[in-house]
Amino acid sequence: MGLTDLAYDDLDIQYGMAAVVKYGEMIASSSEQKQKTLRNQLLEYCERDTYAMVQIHRGLREMVG
Repeated sequence: MGLTDLAYDDLDIQYGMAAVVKYGEMIASSSEQKQKTLRNQLLEYCERDTYAMVQIHRGLREMVG
């Protein structure tokens, strides 16, 4: 993944508040399939979000030396 891969528009979950809502749906669902689908979507979102935070951290470290 590179810096150009930081957009969320290719993911089913694209915003932090949407992730919160989907998490609530996941834990409240009685459908194992829905739970699995939402879990995978959340993991994809969190992976991208974490990667973006790492890149921001790296950029800030470079700025301050």
